[in-house]
Amino acid sequence: MVRRADPVAVIWAEAPPALRFLTEDRRFSGPERIADGVAYHRPGLHIEMCFWAWKNECGFTTTLTRVGPNGRQQRESLGALYAASGLGPASAAPEGAGTLYVIRKRIGQHTAALRSLLASLDTRDADALFAACGRKHPLPRAE
Repeated sequence: MVRRADPVAVIWAEAPPALRFLTEDRRFSGPERIADGVAYHRPGLHIEMCFWAWKNECGFTTTLTRVGPNGRQQRESLGALYAASGLGPASAAPEGAGTLYVIRKRIGQHTAALRSLLASLDTRDADALFAACGRKHPLPRAE
């Protein structure tokens, strides 16, 4: 009998060291192990890095959830926020994940995109950035 490696176990093991900057530099608490990956939290913003599988498809996503003062939540993918911020294309945070090798690669790619995005997000109007995800043109890049 062949035992298959667990993609979520790879995220549990390899994402926290890569995302250490969230707790050390960006005031997030975590990592929290969740059923499909890891989560980090700070007041007003939550980040989840997850593996998903459904039927014959699978993927790797990083989702940011903004929580407003009234408790209203808005979830957006890392790629959508990255593109809306003007930092680069959404493909900087690709979501395909067919093998464990690719999942490890995605952890690195998403970490790099997240690091750049948070630097931008902390100095800009986060509400406008989240709202821009539905627009065709990104917001002007902050200098």
